[in-house]
Amino acid sequence: MVDYLRHSTDKGMLYLDSELSKGFTLSDALPSELASPSEVTEQHLLCEKVAQAMDRLPLKEQQVLQGMYLEDRPAQAVADAIDVSLGHVYRLQKQGVRRIRGMLSRFIHEFNKE
Repeated sequence: MVDYLRHSTDKGMLYLDSELSKGFTLSDALPSELASPSEVTEQHLLCEKVAQAMDRLPLKEQQVLQGMYLEDRPAQAVADAIDVSLGHVYRLQKQGVRRIRGMLSRFIHEFNKE
């Protein structure tokens, strides 16, 4: 039934499963949404480096970055959990991000060369 409707109403239409040539379909030409193995490897390597840098931060900065970025908690909830003011949480966040960028700067520079 679907094939009949397809042929009778849409003679000029292309479908993703329409064969273009010798078993090759239009959907075969579209880029895959899945990451390539090299992209997955790069992502894991970057995550490991960030985790190592996080381990080197002072405890309060670790708690702030962990709560705000990894656990997606609001700043006020993080402030309440570690018993500091909201303003201090933002200072710790800024300082922690700055330190991690500094720790990863050489790695990112070398990584982008490749």
